Amino acid sequence: MNVQVNSNLNAPAAARTLTPAQPAAPAAQPAQPAEAVPEASASWVNSVVDHTVLSANYLASGVSGGTTGLAAGARSVIGTTARVAVSGYKNLWKDETLGPNVKVIGSLLAAPFLAAGVVLALPLSLVAGVIHGVGQVDSSQPRELTVGSAAVAGYDKTRKDWQSGEKSIEQSFDDMGNRKLAPGEKPFDIPLAKLGKTLVVGAASAAVGGAAAIVSAGLSAGRQIGVGLKNAVTESNLNVAGRAVAGAGAIVGGVVQGATYGLGSGLGVLHRGVVDTWEKDSSVDGASSALKRTADVLKAAVSPENTLTYEAPLSPPNP
Repeated sequence: MNVQVNSNLNAPAAARTLTPAQPAAPAAQPAQPAEAVPEASASWVNSVVDHTVLSANYLASGVSGGTTGLAAGARSVIGTTARVAVSGYKNLWKDETLGPNVKVIGSLLAAPFLAAGVVLALPLSLVAGVIHGVGQVDSSQPRELTVGSAAVAGYDKTRKDWQSGEKSIEQSFDDMGNRKLAPGEKPFDIPLAKLGKTLVVGAASAAVGGAAAIVSAGLSAGRQIGVGLKNAVTESNLNVAGRAVAGAGAIVGGVVQGATYGLGSGLGVLHRGVVDTWEKDSSVDGASSALKRTADVLKAAVSPENTLTYEAPLSPPNP
């Protein structure tokens, strides 16, 4: 056992005693560092948070901007439409290069265009507001919520879009109203008798073309479906499932092809009747052209390999 001697020689003998040695104090343990979060894990968490906040911010800002953009459109549409209409009609009748018949027709046609503009105004304002609202997210700092600024931008920028569009349209109308005739030039006009013939033949051509579209669509689709099903059933390289899939594809493809061909056929009949009536100034010629085109498209629907829409059969292949 370790002992410690009291070495004070001047002390009495009784005081010079042996005392046990005191053990040294244990050394202080170093502090344990806190367990660090793996860098990859922290990066993944931040990425999830950033993407979640960003996605929510895009959605909320788009809704906020779209709502206020819609409000801006609702406030602007009536006044803008009225001012544009007044400017358009005023400058149409000021234009010296247009004849009276054209001006009357233009005045009548302007009404449905103005109505269409009013109908489309609110959806377009909504889309514009959404775009402006989302744009606030793109210009923001990471994790910065932009719902408030998106609401302001949606309203303010959409309202300015309306103002800019109105100014541009009115400037175009002003340019039209300032047009003058050159020396010896005559204003452009439409003969009303010629226009009447074209409208009558056009209406008849539309009716005939509509019927031709339905018939030619059915004939073309039926032919394509029949050929496709025959090929699917007789194809030796296909099993039962493959033939079923090929047959279904033939039906779908035939319907699409028939509908497309029918629509093109009907429009072709209408086009031929209107154009020939106008160019030749003859109702008889226009109606004759429309009927001839109808016969052509029906023949082509039955036998496209041997008939072209414009009457000429396909040339035989070169040997």
